[in-house]
Parts: sequence; structure tokens; C-alpha cells
Amino acid sequence: MKKKRYLVMTVAAVLIMAAVAASAYVLQKNRETPEDRALRKSSEAASEETDSEASGNKTGEKISEKEGVGDNVLMSGAVKIELLSADVYTGDEITTEDKYPVEYFRSETLPEPESEEEITDWDALYEEAPGYKEFQESAGDAYTPEECEEITAQYQDVIDKHTQTVVKTNKLYFIKCRLTNTGDAVVKNVFPYDIVERIPGESEVSFVEGMVYFDKSVHTEGDDRASWYYLYRLEGHETMECTIGLVVPQEPEDGVKYYYGQVITGYFTYNPADLPDFVDLDALPKPEADDKP
Repeated sequence: MKKKRYLVMTVAAVLIMAAVAASAYVLQKNRETPEDRALRKSSEAASEETDSEASGNKTGEKISEKEGVGDNVLMSGAVKIELLSADVYTGDEITTEDKYPVEYFRSETLPEPESEEEITDWDALYEEAPGYKEFQESAGDAYTPEECEEITAQYQDVIDKHTQTVVKTNKLYFIKCRLTNTGDAVVKNVFPYDIVERIPGESEVSFVEGMVYFDKSVHTEGDDRASWYYLYRLEGHETMECTIGLVVPQEPEDGVKYYYGQVITGYFTYNPADLPDFVDLDALPKPEADDKP
């Protein structure tokens, strides 16, 4: 998994940069947030709940890397997720979209047509300021918040020198899905909420959180909405159809591929196109007229 050489941050995040300087280098796209941890724990709990059923179905079965590749289907534990179609909006089209009720966005607002991001070239920064690199790579409790502020202020000019603002056009996918619990046990789980990006000519991939919409959520109030909006529950062998929404800032390179699936983390490389549980979002068929809300 690629650790990008630059840090992607929103403009708002810049305002709190000093307070989190000790961990700024690792707060990249691949960083697990508190909400991520909550969702992951829910997913792990669901996996434990269905392990015995899944092991009963898979005993002695070895799935090859190529089996199921390109079929627009991914497995999440015992749940088969079929991506049936994608309705796509880009840039300013997002602001005028009115086919999908806004209340089904977790934020209850439409996504912005563009994303403005601060990108830091960490290699160049660290070459010019090795002392800042040492500070960033130190243990999280090595400095007090006050010391972090002081050190960050000391290096602010060189940080600014190697940081630029990049505006990316957002792409919003509304995906019609069919979920099927293939086991007997009840499953409570969350949708994968990241999009994997692959740039042509690069052997490594990165990922960005993109889940923004779910029209069958039962967790719709207050903190429950913020933490568990994408949680679903299926009885044994139950099938549910729904629509999810994914938004991704488009990379400037031509030919970038965006895949949906359960992100594989770790310091190794892989090609989502060669694996069965990743779906190429731009290869999904367009919805039929009667499939839209």
C-alpha cells in the first residue's frame, strides 16, 4: 500500500496544523480516524458473529486470485454485494442533482463540486529541513503540545515553501446495490467506505474515504447518525436493495482508475484489477430510466 509522498489536508485542517504537528506526517489518506476505528470494530464484530457460518461454507475451498475478477461483485464476510449500476455526476453537475433525496446523505447536504487540498512535498521538505523530519518521526509523546507549536512555527516558512493548494473536481457515483446474506447467521456490518485509486504507470495504490450516501440507513439521529449511518443488518439469507453514494476528488493524471472494495492495508503493493473483491466504478453500467429514484 502506497504511503503518498505528500500530505493531503483540507483548508480547515491547516488551521489546526500546529496542534497536531507531532503526528502530521502520518495523517495522510491512509490514516485511521476515531470514526474509522469504530466502524472497523463494528465490522470485526460482525465478522466474528458470522465466522462459524463462513467457515462452514468455505472449508477446504481455495479461491484463486483471478476467480470473480471483473464481475461487479464483492464479498464482505458472508455478504455478497452486487453493484448493479452507477449514475455519475461531475463537478457543477453535483450542485444541481435532485434525483437522490438530500436527506440520505449522511451530512444532509450535497457534496461540493470541487475539493481544495493542501499538498505537501514531504521528500523535498525533509531534505531541506532534516531537523523537522526528526521531529515528525519522533514518538507521539516526545513533545508537549507547546513544544510542538514552537517547533512547527520554527519551520513554518519551509513548510509553506513545499506546500501548494490544489483544486480537484469531485466525481459523485450513485450506485444501485443488491446485498445478500449468504449465511444463516444475522449479519451487522458496514459498507466499505474507501475508494482505491490507481494511477497508470505506478505499481502502488492509495485510497481515500468516499462514502457519503445510503438510502436504507436506520441510524439517522444525532451521534448515532455520525458514527453508524452506514451500518446495515441482514437476517440469514436476506436480500436488500439500496443505493449508496461515493464521492472522489479526481486526480489530475489521465487514466486514473477508481475501485470500490474492502481496502487492503499494509506496506505492500497490489493491483485491484487483478483481485475479485474490487469493482471498477467507471466500468459499471448506467442505470435504466426506471432504476433511478
